[in-house]
Amino acid sequence: MENPTSRRTLLTGVGVTAGALLLSACQSHYGDRSGDDGTPLPLKEPKEGPDQISELIGKPCRVIRPGEAMTRDYRPERVNIFLDAGNRIESITYG
Repeated sequence: MENPTSRRTLLTGVGVTAGALLLSACQSHYGDRSGDDGTPLPLKEPKEGPDQISELIGKPCRVIRPGEAMTRDYRPERVNIFLDAGNRIESITYG
């Protein structure tokens, strides 16, 4: 006959392992690529005009307004659009 304590220990171990795997799935795959003060790194070159920003069409983006919380995960294909209090674009970064 099986010992109930060993079964409980086994189930606890399985639960802890499953929890650890689920938490590890939440980890960022790209690491933190922000600047020293925690702000995302800017685009490499300033872009102006519709012809120069056409490369941004179709890319995933997120819009960040003043005071909004945002994740610190780095995704090189994502465009971040930072707005000021008047809903005007303040800066655009990748990540």
